[in-house]
Amino acid sequence: MDGDYYFGGDDLGSIYYNFQLGGSWRASEALRLTFYPGYEVNSEKAQYVTSYDDAAATSTYGTRYIFGELDQRTFFATIRLDYTFTPTMSLQLFAQPFISIGSYSNLKELEREKTMDYRVYGTKGSTIQFDETNGEYVVNPGGGANPFAMENPDFNFKSLRLNLIYRWEFLPGSTLFLVWSHDRTNFDDPGEFQMGKSFSNLINSEANNIFMVKMTYWFNAAALL
Repeated sequence: MDGDYYFGGDDLGSIYYNFQLGGSWRASEALRLTFYPGYEVNSEKAQYVTSYDDAAATSTYGTRYIFGELDQRTFFATIRLDYTFTPTMSLQLFAQPFISIGSYSNLKELEREKTMDYRVYGTKGSTIQFDETNGEYVVNPGGGANPFAMENPDFNFKSLRLNLIYRWEFLPGSTLFLVWSHDRTNFDDPGEFQMGKSFSNLINSEANNIFMVKMTYWFNAAALL
């Protein structure tokens, strides 16, 4: 078993850390399992979100640069199973689940170019309201500028990638492969930190399945001469 760990941050107070722990286990002469799960936290104090052209934003040369405080948590894993039926017949499973959830708060704009100064919306004469019907924020920067709407930047991205490969060497140098490729993706419940619910949404989402057959056959050219 082995693993790794990382911890870091920046001058604004952002914090990042992740860890991964796992290994390989041979349950029997025929079965081997490899499992490497990991978890990552990203607490970003000034994460770029988007930008808008606005002639009233003279201190940033006609563009409003939008940032926010991001709380992001990510779970990921690499899973592999190898089963050997005979020296010429085997089954391999590869799976990669991935869930990354992010929630933004204190949306703000850069006050001046080439600085780390921000104006949080809802302060200094600006206002911000969330429109639940359209799933967007309505921002009035103040100072005579026109209000604008921006999409809710929260996210909840989930995916599962899986490949199952059956291999049969039916003759020396000649092999048949049967492959099942499976993937599914889900974006429900942006910003909700519920890993169990997110995994359930992923499992219940629509899947794409591809089946492939491949065969290689070795010809003994010398025997044909």
